[in-house]
Amino acid sequence: MAVTSLSRVEITDLLGIQTAADGTVYYISPSVIDPATGRAVGPDNVTNTASFNGQVFFNPSAGQLGTLQRLSLDGPPVLSWDASLSKRFTFGGHYGIEVRGDFFNVSNSAIFFVGDYDINSTTFGRVTGLAVGPRVTQLAVKFTF
Repeated sequence: MAVTSLSRVEITDLLGIQTAADGTVYYISPSVIDPATGRAVGPDNVTNTASFNGQVFFNPSAGQLGTLQRLSLDGPPVLSWDASLSKRFTFGGHYGIEVRGDFFNVSNSAIFFVGDYDINSTTFGRVTGLAVGPRVTQLAVKFTF
């Protein structure tokens, strides 16, 4: 667990999809990440002094507990709706046709995947892909006899 002087509200204000000057997409403000290393902490782990402008996270000293609350760095919201429509038609008493349509991620929402929440990682807070793919539609027709 990390050490920070920020409140939960202040940390929440840092969260959201944001793009750094180099085009890298983050789920946390790039201003709290060292542009040279990509980490949220500097190399000085003994005195916990800021190593770069904007540093707000520090590693706890040996024997010290961190002050960062649990789930302070939760990921982007996930909302994905799937739907299915089907209709059966019968004719001739014994024959039938079923027409079916399945739709996955109906709203075609981009759901981002944040790969790493470790403040010591060089990919801290970086969006590394999509958690759910784009909208997929499949149609099927079934003949029964």
